[in-house]
Amino acid sequence: MRYLILSTLLAWGAALLFVAGCGDATAPTVGELPTVITADITDIKLHTGVIKLEKAVVGGEVTDDGGSAVTERGIVWRLSWANPTVDDNKITEGGGTGSFTSVMAELESGKPYNVRAYATNDRGTAYGENRRFRTSQGTVTDIDGNESEIVKIGDRWWMAENLRVTRYRNGDAIPTNLTAGEWEEADYGAYAIYPHEQIFGLSSNAEVADAYGKLYNWFTVDDPRGVCPEGWRVPGEGDWHQLVSDVGGVPGSFGFPGTGGHVLKSWRTEPASHPRWAQGNVARNDFGWSALPGGRALWDGRFSGIGTHANWLSATERDEKHSWSRFLWHGDGFINVNYSFKQLGNSIRCFRAADES
Repeated sequence: MRYLILSTLLAWGAALLFVAGCGDATAPTVGELPTVITADITDIKLHTGVIKLEKAVVGGEVTDDGGSAVTERGIVWRLSWANPTVDDNKITEGGGTGSFTSVMAELESGKPYNVRAYATNDRGTAYGENRRFRTSQGTVTDIDGNESEIVKIGDRWWMAENLRVTRYRNGDAIPTNLTAGEWEEADYGAYAIYPHEQIFGLSSNAEVADAYGKLYNWFTVDDPRGVCPEGWRVPGEGDWHQLVSDVGGVPGSFGFPGTGGHVLKSWRTEPASHPRWAQGNVARNDFGWSALPGGRALWDGRFSGIGTHANWLSATERDEKHSWSRFLWHGDGFINVNYSFKQLGNSIRCFRAADES
């Protein structure tokens, strides 16, 4: 009887091994999703992520089919900051691996878009990195010929870039290249440029100025010759409060930060190329204001904060020695109300009422 049981068990074991071996030999290979990369958008202005023409050239590359044929590839996009899928707007560019290019045409003016590449095989659909941009609402040109994007928020137009001008509206030069001692003692308008030697990835002061703008002391703002383009002006305290309210934030006061900074900040974040915020940036840029962290020139001529914080002058002085300003930090969405020595160099944003020419 023992021999019968043993023989039966051996037979069962052999049968199981046979079945298992047949299963291994005939089981189909399980594939994976494709690997797809979204290409950079061409003809985009890096300061603001704006497309001037109402079309965008984008595309991607399928670098791996995941083990089965890619039957469809292309781009998808949404008229919002939400991640687009194949259920949204779509342009198909055939199938297979390799690079492809697509053109998004007839885009709406002044709108935010989110686009990414996709690729589909029998396992499903994979997506590349999201690329965000906004179509232009218009531009303003300063006396030096610098063209800046503008955005309408509430009943006002705002520059969407930090000021880069070197002259007042009447053509007079704004003093620059002051020594540390001259900067500290200055009671007249002056500007500085954050030294490129202190910024990894930029090789000249001209590149710094183009990316982040120039840093002006408060006396530049107070000068009657005017630093903003004709018809534009530097915001005072009431104007800053209005901007925060217009974007749905709560205006703060000194010691009590306001909210809404995340919807004003550019989403460009390291390791993106300059201009950019440091890693950890909390940003949505809902209105295209595209706040960028130009840092500041300290009262003694030193510099600090490029990439981590943005500071803008207010036209309102606090007292004989100090003026008000606005401060955004990369790691949160608060809008801080500060005051500082008038000799500090901060960024400038100009605005005008929508019904003003």
